[in-house]
Amino acid sequence: MKILRDIEAKPYMLLVGVGELGSLILRKLRSVAGGILFAYMYIPYNPDYIDTDELGLAKLNTFEWYYISDSDPKVMLIEARIQPISISPEPYYEVAGFMLDYIRRLRCKLIVVLDGVKSSSEGILAFASRRSLLSKLEGYHVKAMHGGRVDGLSGLIVGLAGMKNMDAIGLLASFIDESSIPIVSSTLLGLILSAFKIRIPGVYET
Repeated sequence: MKILRDIEAKPYMLLVGVGELGSLILRKLRSVAGGILFAYMYIPYNPDYIDTDELGLAKLNTFEWYYISDSDPKVMLIEARIQPISISPEPYYEVAGFMLDYIRRLRCKLIVVLDGVKSSSEGILAFASRRSLLSKLEGYHVKAMHGGRVDGLSGLIVGLAGMKNMDAIGLLASFIDESSIPIVSSTLLGLILSAFKIRIPGVYET
């Protein structure tokens, strides 16, 4: 992990955007709230390719850590667009465990993991490290996930958080096809801001 700068105040909440939909939600939030890039996380399990930007510069796939200084409460973001590539579960546990250990040092009180899954219908499912955390989502048309399975980083972050006595909530948004991702991501962003009472001066004030 490469630290670019120290963040000034300890964030109350962490939002982790996993995959295309989760990362898109955080990019939309940063487009209106700003965001200070303060760290990169390089992992050896990422895909064996790079992307190039509009200038032809190589961009390594990394997890990007941002801090929003003007929000109330203070919010930290992790964009994890690319998940580890592995035939075994160890890399997922290693990455999720490292993230949680660093988050604990920053004293975040609540972790919210955002991800998407293709389905025949749209909706939002929730799971958490403690049952009482799901009460924060009452009245927002979110269904608790009973007896289901969550693959990849999204599930492991929340599951390992529970083992470490950390509060974490997972929100899994289903979309019918890729063309509906922008709409679903906007819906979930609005839900997050309202349910967790995130206020951004001049933009979102609840």
